[in-house]
Amino acid sequence: MVENARRRNPAFLLYLTLLAVVVGIPLVRWWMRERIDSNEREAALSLKQLFAAESEFHGNDRDGNGINDYWTGDISRLWGHGHLIDLDLAHADSRAINPLTPTPIPRSGYFFVAMETEGSTFPAEEYRQDTDKKSGRVHHLSKFGICAYPADYGVTGTHTLIINEGNTVFKFDTGGKPVLRWPPDSDLPSSFEKME
Repeated sequence: MVENARRRNPAFLLYLTLLAVVVGIPLVRWWMRERIDSNEREAALSLKQLFAAESEFHGNDRDGNGINDYWTGDISRLWGHGHLIDLDLAHADSRAINPLTPTPIPRSGYFFVAMETEGSTFPAEEYRQDTDKKSGRVHHLSKFGICAYPADYGVTGTHTLIINEGNTVFKFDTGGKPVLRWPPDSDLPSSFEKME
């Protein structure tokens, strides 16, 4: 009887509602932060997988063009050249030359894109070059750059991540926008943070 009276008491119901809000909001915020952190760690691991794929492509002439060059056309073709990356990573390519899916599918809340220019040199250098005079502008002899950015900024991730042939992952909050130009060396220490 006493328990039923408590349940019908508006003050008791208000107390339970306030308690749920006070406890629930921090819990939801914690859960969201954990999810974002986990997605960012997974994106960094995916970038490391892409680095390994680029190294394999370059070192073993995986496209058979007779030149040890990096693939800079897109991300998804690294799957097409002997499955050097996971298929779901190929599906997350937001600018695929020949998309494997009608629309890109995020991997752990992130899209991936091959960067367009290398900005640490002056003038900036295009990553996409015609190294073999038959494949088009999809290779570079010594460089590549890859970016991972949140599919839903603030929900699936907050940092944009980049990697190049130096095999270091850097992160920076770009508001969810992809980085298509590798930053000048002078900007890396001040703007981008190394991921451990």
